[in-house]
Amino acid sequence: MRRYPQLSTVDEETLNALCRDDGYTVVTPELVVQTSNPNAPNLGGIIDVLQGSAAMLGQSIQVDEV
Repeated sequence: MRRYPQLSTVDEETLNALCRDDGYTVVTPELVVQTSNPNAPNLGGIIDVLQGSAAMLGQSIQVDEV
């Protein structure tokens, strides 16, 4: 079962790898970014993947510090 069905398979795989390697950041099924470190190493890449996805076209990326 896919965690982010609204994303392409490539975007989902990239996002999963970035989050796993980052260690501070996750993305909810609603595509909300949650991070415990605003300077997380892959936060920018995670945001870039979401901004480039068709699912987020015309929408702002929500980033919550948790």
